[in-house]
Amino acid sequence: MEDFVKKTRCDSLAVAMGTSYRVNKFKVEKEEGIPELHFNILQEIRKRLTNFPIVLYGASSVLKEHVNILNKYWG
Repeated sequence: MEDFVKKTRCDSLAVAMGTSYRVNKFKVEKEEGIPELHFNILQEIRKRLTNFPIVLYGASSVLKEHVNILNKYWG
């Protein structure tokens, strides 16, 4: 991951951690379940890429309480 950031010189990183565009939104709207977020993935990224911007893609169905956790620790 560090090598990818260095070689691409990207200014932020979007990671797969349990969110997806539109797919989970429909499940939540139908009360079929809440997507499970894998905070351990973000913890590992934060250890390896300190102070590097992380983008949460597909977050429209993420619970507000989870967004608050993400902002507190990885914002």
